[in-house]
Amino acid sequence: MSAMHAGVLREHAALTRHLGTLQDRISRLLREKETEVQALSGEIVRLRAQLLLSRTSKLWRMN
Repeated sequence: MSAMHAGVLREHAALTRHLGTLQDRISRLLREKETEVQALSGEIVRLRAQLLLSRTSKLWRMN
């Protein structure tokens, strides 16, 4: 194996490891963001329900 070939293989291995690290990081970030989106979606539903109850109460003068 030539020195150039060995160097290319080492570089390829290093780049592959780096890619794997980046993929792990992106996967973790996506999971975290999905958790945040789910929490915010739940909050939106709760806030809409509160708004509906508030408006209904005002319309029926039950407040």
